[in-house]
Amino acid sequence: MKFKELYCVYIESVQLELKRTTIDSIEYRYKNRLDERFGNLDIESITIDMVREYQKEMLYQDNLSAEYINRIIGIMRQILDCGVTRNLVKENVLVKIKKVKDQYRIDKKQVIWDLDVFRTFDSYIADDMDKLLFNMLYFLGLRKGELLSLKWSNINFEKKIVNVISTAVQIVGKGQIVTTPKTNHSIRGICMNDTLFEMLSNYYFKMKLQYDVVNHLYIFGSNKMISFSALDRKLAKYLKLSGVEKINLHGFRHSHATMLASLTTDIKSISDRLGHESVDVTLNEYIHSNDFAQKELADLIENEVIQNDNTLGFENFTSYLENILLKEITKDSYKESEIKHMINIYNYVKKQEFNY
Repeated sequence: MKFKELYCVYIESVQLELKRTTIDSIEYRYKNRLDERFGNLDIESITIDMVREYQKEMLYQDNLSAEYINRIIGIMRQILDCGVTRNLVKENVLVKIKKVKDQYRIDKKQVIWDLDVFRTFDSYIADDMDKLLFNMLYFLGLRKGELLSLKWSNINFEKKIVNVISTAVQIVGKGQIVTTPKTNHSIRGICMNDTLFEMLSNYYFKMKLQYDVVNHLYIFGSNKMISFSALDRKLAKYLKLSGVEKINLHGFRHSHATMLASLTTDIKSISDRLGHESVDVTLNEYIHSNDFAQKELADLIENEVIQNDNTLGFENFTSYLENILLKEITKDSYKESEIKHMINIYNYVKKQEFNY
């Protein structure tokens, strides 16, 4: 039996087990890295020495990363495992093959921005959409694919929650598409802080007046979401303008998690907010000595005092008005002129500037 024949058996066997995007990645890597080298070989003729030689070639001649090489060989190993399971192959010769280690790789620590650095970066962003985009990355800890796939229908304005139910991915031959998240833990609702919610609401009002019906539109890109490459260019642009320490897009998520770890001891809530598969993932990524436990308790006490202070009745009333107005503004049943009036009233109440 030829190796490419067993590959076809394997691909067929995983159709109901793996996501379409995962299968596409496997097919791409097989065609580009395994088919020409091993496809026409009889399975029994493939030896561990032959595969080790190919590992060296990919590492030293093709300059591929150790991680990528291990993924290629991992696919080959899975194909052979499939053959053993179906009694098409006597044994998997790659069971004992070792992973490639890149001895020359220098691990760089993930850059983390504190709030002051982010504010400096943010101060150089004039475009409303770009400002909202990077603020959502920093204050929600979203993955970049999750951010780009967001539509206005994913926003619960009444509860100030962003519902993450999808992600954008780049597939060779198909371009950038929206798919379901890789794990169920990634599907989550993230509560916004008031400052971010106000920024998002103002941008929503702007889009509402421009398009009238907006629920079907992407938050970033309207009818078509912006691309990963466009997102990279935006980051590079504002990094150059601001002159702050360079960070990658994942750094916004890491910075968010680090900020949360400094504010609370509730690792489970942080893990849920980030969409991690387990608390262990969060702990392994963000291990910090926490000197803020007493501060958190003090803040909880202060919040309780504030909530029971009757002198804040007027503030609670204006907050109630804001929520009612916002709920009506997000409906599609009003005329454009009526929406404008309600937005004006909302902004007036929001400022809480009353003359007596």
